[in-house]
Amino acid sequence: MRFLKNKVAKAMELAQIRLRKQIKEEALEASSASFAKVDQAIAMKTEENTSVTTGPCTPKRVPKSPETPVKRKRESNINKNIVKNYARAMVNFALSRVATPYLQELFQKEEYADLKGFLIFIEAKKEEVTSIRRLRDMLVVSEQDGELVAGYKRVFKAIGIIFIRDFTVNWVYNSKIADKLTHLKYRFKMLRRVQNPEFFTYLEDFGSRKQQM
Repeated sequence: MRFLKNKVAKAMELAQIRLRKQIKEEALEASSASFAKVDQAIAMKTEENTSVTTGPCTPKRVPKSPETPVKRKRESNINKNIVKNYARAMVNFALSRVATPYLQELFQKEEYADLKGFLIFIEAKKEEVTSIRRLRDMLVVSEQDGELVAGYKRVFKAIGIIFIRDFTVNWVYNSKIADKLTHLKYRFKMLRRVQNPEFFTYLEDFGSRKQQM
């Protein structure tokens, strides 16, 4: 009888030990599953952050070149104004009394042209000289020009050279021109172009570019 009781007691004790072990194992499994979920969540979050950080970058805007069309256009306008101012100054000088002694000497070499007709010719062209092309037309003798017009053009070229060479400084400093230094800077460029009007196509690149009209 006592032996049977001891056997039952050991069986119950063993059952309790197994039950505790089972409960402990279930608790460990639950804890492991919980930790696995946390690790998975952390991994997913890290992957999202990485994809945002290392994803396609927004292309940066490339800075514009320092030499923009606006700047080129501004320089072109300045050159046109310089040529126009010089051309009008040459015309006004040819019509002035200061030029008369030089003109009288120049016309001694012309067989067909005369001073009176020259002044009429220049006065008629006065308002037209607004560009390189117009000024060049008054300097270059063409096949269509008769002896009279050819003589006027030769004299105008010569009086223009005298003006730029000897009277430019006085004209610039006594005029209403705002940018006086720039006009003086281009003095010798203008002189070379009047001396060689056939190549007078652009103020900056002498003989290599065509004036855009």
